[in-house]
Amino acid sequence: MSASTLIQHHITQHDFSKTTERIYKKTAEKYGDLDMTHASYKKIISKVEASSTNPNTQAAMLNNIAILVTKDRPDLLKRLIAYREDLARTIANHRKNSLKQLVGTLPTYEELIGELESLTGVKYIVNYCLIHLGFRNADLNLQYIGKLTDIPSGEGINYIHLNRKTHEVTMIINQYKTHGTYGTKEIKHNDARLSKELKEMNLVDGDFLLSLKDGTVPSHSTVGDKVMALSIGKLGETKIVKVVVKHYLDNKSYEDLENISKTRGTSIATLISSYNLYNTN
Repeated sequence: MSASTLIQHHITQHDFSKTTERIYKKTAEKYGDLDMTHASYKKIISKVEASSTNPNTQAAMLNNIAILVTKDRPDLLKRLIAYREDLARTIANHRKNSLKQLVGTLPTYEELIGELESLTGVKYIVNYCLIHLGFRNADLNLQYIGKLTDIPSGEGINYIHLNRKTHEVTMIINQYKTHGTYGTKEIKHNDARLSKELKEMNLVDGDFLLSLKDGTVPSHSTVGDKVMALSIGKLGETKIVKVVVKHYLDNKSYEDLENISKTRGTSIATLISSYNLYNTN
């Protein structure tokens, strides 16, 4: 059977988010009509290596598909896991070299905050979430809802709500990269400036924070492009969170690091290993 057929069967047996399902299906398509129930190690690795020269993409093909659908072939599975471990070492070396190149080229945390204070509207809200909450791109695909009680259960949509009496901003994040690990995130912030900027956007029920000019729902790739364009200095979410993590480590602000770990949906260990500008050795 093909990877697409096998992964579809796997999906029906689990309660994955819509985002995870989409990633699995898209990755499975890269194996084409290769019969994964009988394919050799050489043929599977050939597909993985042909997909991209990026070791992260290759690792995703292994993690998301090959290792999932070959668990009943222990000898093959063992070899695929060994290949994945080699990729992990390659990825770690690549990341450390990239971090070395970034050191000294990024703005300081104080510079980010200074730029944030000069922004208004959607630019302020997006960068506030990137800096103070560590949001990824997908987290920011937010739909405004007037009443929290109106949120449908089980919907794979992210919501933002403003309580016009208390000025508290609530974000319900159902669709994000690590939802399968951390579940739905409910984030409440009583920040006067954030409330003001959200209120002045005059959003109504159903409006998306990053909606297109014609009001249509932004696609996954469109959200990424819009967040990059709106982010301070067009840094994007990854570089901004690296600046933030460095600031917290410099100031021994471990409570803040723990908070951003929760709001981002990333373990502290991952923040320190993958987003730490000091981790270049």
